[in-house]
Amino acid sequence: MANLSEQKAKTAANFSAATSAMRERANSAIGHLNGVLMSAGGVPVLMGGSVLVAGVGVSGSPAGEADEECALAGIAKIQEDLDRKQ
Repeated sequence: MANLSEQKAKTAANFSAATSAMRERANSAIGHLNGVLMSAGGVPVLMGGSVLVAGVGVSGSPAGEADEECALAGIAKIQEDLDRKQ
């Protein structure tokens, strides 16, 4: 089974949304699918603000919000380059 950060990244990419925004759906049928992790720390990577190119997942802090902050910080470092490629 994939580690938590990988599950968060894949979930963010598959749903094109931050996993923190999916918490309420975590106990739904889709939230129980193997490999889906709807807790904070997964963020989609968008090129030009709308084209999905990847997902970033971070895990390991005591709070998911800190995981998400780290994911967003990483994306911020490459966002300008991504936007130029569009």
